[in-house]
Amino acid sequence: MKKILFALLLAVASLSASADVGELALGGQATFGTDNKAPGIGLHMKYNFKYHWRVNWALNYNFKKNGIQGLDGCNDFNYLFYIGDKVRVYPLAGLLLRAWFWKDRYFVGPIEYVDNESDGRFGVNGGGGIDYVVNEHFIVNAEAKYQYIEDAEQVCFSLGVSYVF
Repeated sequence: MKKILFALLLAVASLSASADVGELALGGQATFGTDNKAPGIGLHMKYNFKYHWRVNWALNYNFKKNGIQGLDGCNDFNYLFYIGDKVRVYPLAGLLLRAWFWKDRYFVGPIEYVDNESDGRFGVNGGGGIDYVVNEHFIVNAEAKYQYIEDAEQVCFSLGVSYVF
């Protein structure tokens, strides 16, 4: 958990150093991962540092399913292709830190013991998405990406909305 918080603080600190260069958007998203087939919710921050280049930070929580819940932080780079004034499509590539949490229950004689367990791993993302610009302050987007982590790869789908500052 300390690693996740440190990575997020580092990302926010690097953003604040150059936030006046381009468009900044904050938003939320609904997610679905194929690994444990659990829905989730997340927050994202997108920053266009060049006309075609954007960095996208996201923190997603996966709801508990089969006793396991998860948290992942993504740092993706997007290359934007503008299709008219309203639509942007993009490939993405980036890094991922995922953490899983669960409880181990076991009995020793008549006494039940519960251990809180967790695991975390780094991985990589690759995929693509599409943005639809509703107006100057709102963007709706959809994304699909393959997340590779040793012994835990999955495809993650998300639908989101962002407020542009």
